[in-house]
Amino acid sequence: NRKLVQDGPNKSYTHTAQFTTDEVLCFIYQDENNYITVNATESISLNITPDNTPIALYSAASDYSLYNLTLADVKNISKGEKYLDSNASLIQNQNSMYYDNCYDDAGTLWWVTDSEIYNSNNSETAVIEGLYNLRYIDFDTEKDTLYATTVDVNASIYKITENTENYLFTTENPITCITFHNDYCYTIEKVSDTETNNKTYTLKKYPLQSNTSTTGTTSEVPTTLLTKTTTYDNPQNEIITFSSLIFDNDNQIANTLKNPLFSDIQVTDEGIFVLFNDCYYNRDTQTIDANSRGGIIKFDNDLQLDTDFGPNGNGIFGWKNEKHTSYGTNGITEYTITSYMPDFPADTQLSSKYFYGPRKFLAIKPKKLIFADDGFMFYGNNNDTSGKDVNQLIEFDIETAMFNSYNLGQSIDFDKRATPGSVAAGSFSWYD
Repeated sequence: NRKLVQDGPNKSYTHTAQFTTDEVLCFIYQDENNYITVNATESISLNITPDNTPIALYSAASDYSLYNLTLADVKNISKGEKYLDSNASLIQNQNSMYYDNCYDDAGTLWWVTDSEIYNSNNSETAVIEGLYNLRYIDFDTEKDTLYATTVDVNASIYKITENTENYLFTTENPITCITFHNDYCYTIEKVSDTETNNKTYTLKKYPLQSNTSTTGTTSEVPTTLLTKTTTYDNPQNEIITFSSLIFDNDNQIANTLKNPLFSDIQVTDEGIFVLFNDCYYNRDTQTIDANSRGGIIKFDNDLQLDTDFGPNGNGIFGWKNEKHTSYGTNGITEYTITSYMPDFPADTQLSSKYFYGPRKFLAIKPKKLIFADDGFMFYGNNNDTSGKDVNQLIEFDIETAMFNSYNLGQSIDFDKRATPGSVAAGSFSWYD
């Protein structure tokens, strides 16, 4: 993993030595932001340690397994040097469906099943029982506070203190994701209009006050992210259109969306970050429609879209709106395959610029966003299209807007799964 270059700076994420011709200098890189510069004639001793940032890898699509690992473990898994197995890193969930997890400041892993809260200090015994429809758990690192959320129609928030739950408030609408930061609760909520059947997704911010009777009773002015409009040209023909703060400008066409989802949210000192994905697969009589793409959307603390974020200045990074058309046959029927994905490569090489389906934040690390990218890809040529699963971990640098990706292959399924194979012939599939 070492190479010599003569001009630069070299932006490789391997350990790199760089020499100049006038003054012999050695630049030794650990990553792009962390390196040591020494005179090449001097002797130096380096101690490079693995990244021990805690990572909770989960597989909700198959057996609801949860693994308590480190970022160094994930890197080794992606290189084939480590394998997931039923050793100490596998968290047992009492044969119950696992829903969400988080880490506290001490590095303890917390997770929820439908009615129980566990942590990694004693994974066999629930810390709290009796809260039903548990779906989310999150830790406010600024206030050293743990929160759990139950979901009936709307979401009810509980503060967890000394193994007891204290009810705080209920959100104004159903949520798609939730987080807590510095005594505020942030949500993406889905507002339904019963008269028009329209649905609007909004970003909200609730104050968490010490007096629980007033906590969260009203949110600050929300920001509308996306509106789904449903109309009919006859009782059988449903027409769905989208309008969006993010996708209506700069040629990001909202109406190419099929299954938009704001899947997770995280708040840092640098801003509010929302994971968005649009993953969809439908096989009809002679057509196949498929979307697998997504991005990170950034807002400031006033819930305003950060238009300095993203290459197109529309607040989203990792998103690509490009149509690919290919063809194929199952031996009898000829199919037209229309897909919106980052790339349509000849082989299974994943994109190095765009995402396939950002799903869930997996760790907390200063100046970094670490999340699961869970989707599928098409590859081949216009007359021979194949598909395969995509499960990768993304390590995104907030300051430089660059990222590392770690392809986990078939080691983990995350939320969704794909059966690899020919798209037109029907051996490819995409499902929960």
